Amino acid sequence: RYDIDILVARKDVRLAVKTVRSVGDSYGWNTYGILRQGAMSSIWMVRQDDEHGQSYLRIDIETGNSYRGIEIHESQECLKDRVLVEKNGGCQFWRMPDGYAAIAVLLKQLAVIGEVDTERRRQQVTNGLGDPQFSMLLRKALKDDALSDELGSALAKGDWDGVKLLGKRVQKRLFRKTPMNLLRMARYGVGLLKQMMNPYMRCLIVLVGPDGCGKTTIAD
Repeated sequence: RYDIDILVARKDVRLAVKTVRSVGDSYGWNTYGILRQGAMSSIWMVRQDDEHGQSYLRIDIETGNSYRGIEIHESQECLKDRVLVEKNGGCQFWRMPDGYAAIAVLLKQLAVIGEVDTERRRQQVTNGLGDPQFSMLLRKALKDDALSDELGSALAKGDWDGVKLLGKRVQKRLFRKTPMNLLRMARYGVGLLKQMMNPYMRCLIVLVGPDGCGKTTIAD
């Protein structure tokens, strides 16, 4: 609703960013900033036209579903299962399976706040429960069959209070202190430090004054 999320192979991140910028430019979208954080590169674009005025677009190029540098599940493995979808007008695009979309929402929500907090997100999770990928991805991420079964059972019953009760246990499993997780957290910390030293600056200028004082002239 607010942005476009694109999952890409790790080796193709630079190519994807370059392609999005190039295609955006051909349609009048100018890139005014790229914010890189963890597994994501956020491309911020703006377009000016006479009919709509100024429009903004954010496109996130992601290599995985991560939080604070830790990969919540292995998104890259799901790329091979993407499906081609055709929209009205003949526009085609690759889309991740419902099971992947559901597990991405569920695990990110539980990792960050320990529950699935909105009806829209709950519906996204529910839509993917029937996909065989969902159960497989859940077990692979948690590496705890008993916890996976409990969580799967609560979801199947629509017991969101039960899901919330399991949230802390899920967080412990996702953020267990393995060598790989510690390395990812260290990289994330270094990235934050670099951002603090060289911040991604933004500026808002407001011109206030009575009619005819020259605001438009100054803005131009």
